[in-house]
This record gives sequence, structure tokens and C-alpha cells, in this order.
Amino acid sequence: MTLSGSWPEIAEQSAHLTRCVAAAVSAVTADPGSGGARLLGSTGEEVRATFEQLQAETQRSVWALAPQPGDPRTLHTEADECSRRRGLDLRTIVDEGAVQRPIAAPEVLLRRQIRVAPVLLQMLLVDEDRIVVDGPRMTTGSRSGWLVWDPATVEAARSLWRSTEAASAQLPPSAVFLSERQRRIAQGLVDGLTDGAMARALGVSLRTVASEVRTLMEAVEARSRYQAGMRLVSP
Repeated sequence: MTLSGSWPEIAEQSAHLTRCVAAAVSAVTADPGSGGARLLGSTGEEVRATFEQLQAETQRSVWALAPQPGDPRTLHTEADECSRRRGLDLRTIVDEGAVQRPIAAPEVLLRRQIRVAPVLLQMLLVDEDRIVVDGPRMTTGSRSGWLVWDPATVEAARSLWRSTEAASAQLPPSAVFLSERQRRIAQGLVDGLTDGAMARALGVSLRTVASEVRTLMEAVEARSRYQAGMRLVSP
């Protein structure tokens, strides 16, 4: 699969959105009363902790751009399940290169929801009037997360979404989804759990967990458990 013909336009719009986000974040940092953006957290964990409340405030849609296809802790959450039950319009576009790796999300729910296109940054466009997006690094190795409703930034995000969706294709039949057990083991790798701890939590043998870990490492061409976990986590 190659969608490279649309890459220049998407790259230009991604860069424009990044500049808009930087301007919005800089403005609210210099003058907290100016509005237009709000810090959600300085680490990924802090940002994810806000998702349930953000989901409750969502009225119509959540459209996601994801350079990687799956953090096992975020693509299959209670908030996501609730969003589906509420009938929200959920769409995800992942980078064309990302589908060469296993997707750590429930196949029955997401095969139709996910499309493929060149994706250069991570973003949630919520109700088409605000975005959740990465900001500057505030801690070592982690990007901050921001809710931005600045009009210029939101318009840049909408334009990027339209171009990316127009260039997107259906998820190929060859795309591989992890099983429920594999997703839980992937999460365990991300969280640094031992095989023994995962085996006890899953109610399976140590040998079974060790076999699944090897499968995941081979699937993402990882040389270590840590590397496998990181490659199953969205950047």
C-alpha cells in the first residue's frame, strides 16, 4: 500500500497545525487569562486521566489521527466503549506504515473505524470545535498534552483532517489485530510487569505468557521487552 502522492499536502498542513498549536500554547502560557488553550497534563498518563471527562463533554464526534495504530491503554478504554454506546461518530486514521505492525485494539469494533493515510502527528478533533494535541516537553521523554479551541488552530486541524480523510484508504485485510490476551500482555510490557505477574492476572501459565511475549517481540522486531512495549505505544 502506498498513499505517498498525498504526502506533500498533508506534510504542509501538519506543519501549519504544529505552528498554530505552538502559537496558542505560547499565548496562554504568557497570559493565562487569554484563553484558547488549556494544559491537560505534562505526561501521557496525566493526559489520559482526563479522557473520561473529555468524553463526557463530547456531543457529536471524535476524529483521531495516529502515527501509530495502538496504545493498548488508550484505544480500548471504558470511555471509548461509552462513546460508541452514545452513538458518537468515532473515526481513526493511522499512518500507512503503522499497519505493518499489530494493532492493539479490538478488531470487531475498529476494523471499520480505522482508515490509512500519511499521518505525521497525533491529534483528536472533538466535535470539530476543539482538539487534543501534543505540546512542548515538560518532563524528560514525555510530551505535554493540550486542549486547544483557538479558532485558527481548530481551522488548521479541520483542514488537516479533511485532506487526510480524502487521501485515506480502507484498512487492508492483511492488517493484524492483537487478541484480547495479547492486548493485556502488551499493556503489561508497557507497564513493566513480569511474566509471572501477567500470568497470575490472566490465569494462564507462565509458558503461555512467555510465548505471547516472544510473538509480540517478533511482530514488532524488538530486541527487548521494553522496546516491544514502546513500539506498541503511540508516541
